Amino acid sequence: MRRPVARPICLNASSLRPDRLLLALILSITVTAALRPAAAIAADPPRLNGPVTALTVHGDDLLIGQEARLLLATITPDALPIRAALDLGHGAIRAIAVTDDGGALVLTEDGLIALDNHDTPTDFLPGGGYGLAVHGTQAAVAALAAGVRLYQQQAGHWRLSGQIRTAQPAEAVATDGSHTVWIAEGSAGIQAFATDQPDKPTLLYNGPAFAPAHLVRANGLHLLIGYGAQVALLDTINIAAPRQIATLTIDGSPGVFISDALFDQDDLLLGRVDVSGADVLHTRLDSAGSPASLNTYLSSAGTDGAGDRLARHGADLFVGSERVGLRRLRLTDNGATVSFATLATWPIQQFADCAAADFTPNQSQPANLSTVSPSAAVHLAWAAVCPAAQYRVLINGQFIATVDQPYFDYTLPAGQTHFTWQISAQPGTATTSAEPISGPLWTVRIEQAGYLSTPPAVSRDPGAPSVLYAPPPGIDLSALQTPTALLAESCLILLAGVALIVLGGWAIGRWSASRRG
Repeated sequence: MRRPVARPICLNASSLRPDRLLLALILSITVTAALRPAAAIAADPPRLNGPVTALTVHGDDLLIGQEARLLLATITPDALPIRAALDLGHGAIRAIAVTDDGGALVLTEDGLIALDNHDTPTDFLPGGGYGLAVHGTQAAVAALAAGVRLYQQQAGHWRLSGQIRTAQPAEAVATDGSHTVWIAEGSAGIQAFATDQPDKPTLLYNGPAFAPAHLVRANGLHLLIGYGAQVALLDTINIAAPRQIATLTIDGSPGVFISDALFDQDDLLLGRVDVSGADVLHTRLDSAGSPASLNTYLSSAGTDGAGDRLARHGADLFVGSERVGLRRLRLTDNGATVSFATLATWPIQQFADCAAADFTPNQSQPANLSTVSPSAAVHLAWAAVCPAAQYRVLINGQFIATVDQPYFDYTLPAGQTHFTWQISAQPGTATTSAEPISGPLWTVRIEQAGYLSTPPAVSRDPGAPSVLYAPPPGIDLSALQTPTALLAESCLILLAGVALIVLGGWAIGRWSASRRG
């Protein structure tokens, strides 16, 4: 018998119907996704514990650049949950700016990316940079050796509108809303250009005295310049001849400098970068916009010299650094100065690839079935092999809060004697496919007065009565509690029992005789 020969299966052109190809593609994608291991899905979830390359506040969101990834975190009073993460894929993010239409511009090493108000990329303009400034429908990018690129928003899209050639690399840029662009050019100091005709920029001011210039920030008619270890504040009502108001020399090592600055109402906040020392410096501005005392700062925060990026949301100041990570500070107004309190820190951490089980919450505090003293709140804490992006807290099966740190203070309702709690870890964001991973149910008991309290000690004062038992009012039976009296009582009870039995037997015999008769 001849063995059958396997023949190759060939598809002719008529068999390649578009609907069949589409169905095959969908099935292939579905099967591939289903076969992916859990470790691959949760291998690199977004976390706040990363190097911060850019930082800005957009409404109630904090936009964080972490290398090539953009994190969008919601600012709440007690937490900073990540609501979305965008892997833009165009190199490290260097600057982020908010646009008037509710979107944002993200500057990377490869180019400028525009996002709409739904966080969707709409434009990519090749050509990276280091600094970004936006005012209205105009944007300027400090592109180092390429000078400054000018962009214009038209019909909802951004387009290149002009370019400024600079003598030295453009390190920073600022706009003041009057079609004026200020440029920090390193060893060449600062320059100002009129850009009302972006294809023909005109030089308005040249300031070589402010060298080496690396930072420039505009706020109305005031301009802040960072150059070397100094900061200068200028009045720019006359752009051709700006008036220097004050200067500040920053203490530190020979390489100390100001990396970022925030004008906010009466406050001037400076981000200091050095090998150590303060991260943030603060001073006041008077009603005219001048520093109350710029020859010295009024208060400071931090000890790492890591004030690379600053962003403010109300009374909270976020400080980001490629070297240290992200921190959240609370500013308290004390009149002449402000004080800083650290609310949360997210130091840079390197994580190995994590399987799903590595995110499971464990090591509860208080321990399961433990009893705690009654108080206004119970501090709940937990741990895991790999930290999650955020955690859902459930008390007695009900959702209570979402937090981004492994702890939560639960406020006890009046009269509660116990409760169960559970933590559900979310490895990714709400927009990712990673499933939440729940820990076990833990029970906590609340100590109740009268059950676990220590009884009062008996008085040993010789002058005080030591009565442990007081009989109820009535007949005094204390004379009947002696051994002799107890024996007599027992005999009487025994005799009474025997008499009762004899009497019962006699009565039964009489009843039987009467029935026979």
